[in-house]
Amino acid sequence: MDSPKFVSALVLLVVAAIAYFISDNFLTLAPSVAIAVGTLLGGLTVLVFFTVVPGTAAIPEHITEEDNNDDKVTLYVGNLPYRVNEGNVEQLFSRFSRVYSVRLMRDRKTGKRKGYGFVEVDSMSAEKAIGQLNDSTFEDRTLKVRLANQKAAE
Repeated sequence: MDSPKFVSALVLLVVAAIAYFISDNFLTLAPSVAIAVGTLLGGLTVLVFFTVVPGTAAIPEHITEEDNNDDKVTLYVGNLPYRVNEGNVEQLFSRFSRVYSVRLMRDRKTGKRKGYGFVEVDSMSAEKAIGQLNDSTFEDRTLKVRLANQKAAE
């Protein structure tokens, strides 16, 4: 509960409560003036609490400059057990390569997994992952791993 959004919302709530009691007890303003003052104070609050200083914008931990380069390849992973999830597949591939993303395909109507997916990995270690995982057994299934743009006949 220590997130910046939570703290900002809490501060705004406190400021609004204080403003309500001050305006209710001490100020007698016409409704149109009260609306104008409220709008002005709201705008100032946004400027004070939500101004981003250049170079200090929060960057999610999982996104780095390395993620923006073209040193990634997508691998097709077939014959996956239906009960595995993205985390299981990521853990399996992370032993051999850096994993950028995992997408397991699902049936649109039923939502059930189809038994195949795609894993985006570091291009430098993709061949190692293919060599180690293709035709290997994973949860009683023999995996088929290859570059995503290759056909099965190749």
